[in-house]
Amino acid sequence: MEVTKDNNEDSSSSSTILTMDPIRGILNSCWIGDSTYMILRNSSNEYQSIYQSEEWKDGLDYPHQLRYYDTGLTNVNKHNLEQGYIIIIGSNGLFDNLSSLII
Repeated sequence: MEVTKDNNEDSSSSSTILTMDPIRGILNSCWIGDSTYMILRNSSNEYQSIYQSEEWKDGLDYPHQLRYYDTGLTNVNKHNLEQGYIIIIGSNGLFDNLSSLII
């Protein structure tokens, strides 16, 4: 930790955190910036997107970021899940380069 105190660089990150209650079938999500997630379900042997979180940006190519001084800047959501749902978590590298139809 002493090394970080001497670091004068301003760095940041985006993040997605998901927790699941398998007994109740509830997915809790918290995300910031351009790390997002999507939920798919199987319908007639074809997977369909039923939810995709949106990137949180200040402007074009300026996603909100986690920094050591930020507080309370996250999106929070709750989903009811059913058996067979698939959850995909990805950074902007995944969702910028592949459409939801390809995923």
